[in-house]
Amino acid sequence: MSAGLCLGPSFGIKLNTNSKFEVDGKESTDFQSTDFSDNSTDLDIGLNVGGNFTYKNFFLDIRYIMSLKTIVKEITTGNTSTTPDVKNAVISFMVGYSIPQ
Repeated sequence: MSAGLCLGPSFGIKLNTNSKFEVDGKESTDFQSTDFSDNSTDLDIGLNVGGNFTYKNFFLDIRYIMSLKTIVKEITTGNTSTTPDVKNAVISFMVGYSIPQ
């Protein structure tokens, strides 16, 4: 039986910028489709904090990952520019079994 902690950098790469809006659990069609690819960054740099537990060949890994910088670029509308403070926050759980060699 063993346990451990982890702390370190996290790097996320943008794969797509699809959007879906739900209202009361149902997908909403009352919005204008927007392409966010030009307004979002390609790389998300963050901090990864977590822990793991191993018993025999079974393991549990729990992590919290948070962005350190905004993932939205500056948005300009007319004469006004703004950079919204939008960051990712992720909780991940991994449960598994290691196959002995």
